[in-house]
Amino acid sequence: NYGPKVKPLNAEEETSLQVSLGTAYFFRAYAHFELLCFFSDFSNDDALGIPYVSHYHVVGNPPRDKVGACYEQIMTDLTRAYDMLTVAAPDDADGYSVKLLIHLFSAPQWWNLSGFVIGAS
Repeated sequence: NYGPKVKPLNAEEETSLQVSLGTAYFFRAYAHFELLCFFSDFSNDDALGIPYVSHYHVVGNPPRDKVGACYEQIMTDLTRAYDMLTVAAPDDADGYSVKLLIHLFSAPQWWNLSGFVIGAS
């Protein structure tokens, strides 16, 4: 819970805030996933991953987390995004796309680790 505290004045502002925060969590998870795939052995939970930056005030060089810890944080961010987007707009496609990604990240047998192709066997 970093950043300015925003207090919505009405239900419309609350919905807008939920969509904005849910979208931010989604893109943070997506960006970290892309970095993890590029800069680590992402098929090995014990390998060095990337620093998972979860707040904006970073001093110095943050240490690299293990790949497994990075995946846990990605899943946490995607779950938060899904909760916020589906509460704000339960019939909206944004919530469903986040749900699809949650299932994707939790089912690595669907990945083709040589090229990250969904559905490859």
